[in-house]
Amino acid sequence: IKINNEKIIFQEFELIHKKQKLSLINPFEFLDLKTGKFVEEPIVVNANSMQMNNFLRYLREDIDILDGELSGKIRFDLYEKSFSFKPVDIVKVDRILLKASENLSIFDIKNLVLRDTEFVVDNGTFLMNIIAESGATNFSLKGKIGKDDFFIEMPTSYLELEKFEEIVGLKMKGKGTLSFLLRKDPITKNLVVETKKDFKDLAVKG
Repeated sequence: IKINNEKIIFQEFELIHKKQKLSLINPFEFLDLKTGKFVEEPIVVNANSMQMNNFLRYLREDIDILDGELSGKIRFDLYEKSFSFKPVDIVKVDRILLKASENLSIFDIKNLVLRDTEFVVDNGTFLMNIIAESGATNFSLKGKIGKDDFFIEMPTSYLELEKFEEIVGLKMKGKGTLSFLLRKDPITKNLVVETKKDFKDLAVKG
């Protein structure tokens, strides 16, 4: 840490918790002593097995439905009432897990790469836009979770089902297209899944 009469600058730091590790790549200004303002510039780190829900869990219980482990270069932008984090270039994803409940996975897939992806927390509302690839599997996820909003959507995407640990609680095989919308019923508050699919050689693995 470098401190002078005007600024506090982080020149390097490393955070480690079990297998998770964050290492600062470039120095950043933490505090402007003249204005009293905190970080106003991007923070770029190298991440190893960074768990996404560490950055989201304080928002709402609903965020617990989404988890994942990222490895690669990550950029954080911090603002007064919001922050975002997104991969720089291509980032390896050890796992993305989307849960309808503690015991039911909408899907669970490992060993992906992310591109053109961003997660934003703005005034208590979580927004995400994910583009992920694994071999021929290529899908996107869009979502908004806040006080008056709850949806996670996968537009029509091509999937190789054997790459998934689970889809809607089942181990499946086959190839084809899938789209779904996960939303919360405004009256019952239950999660509802709407799907459209077109698979070849679809089968449930025992």
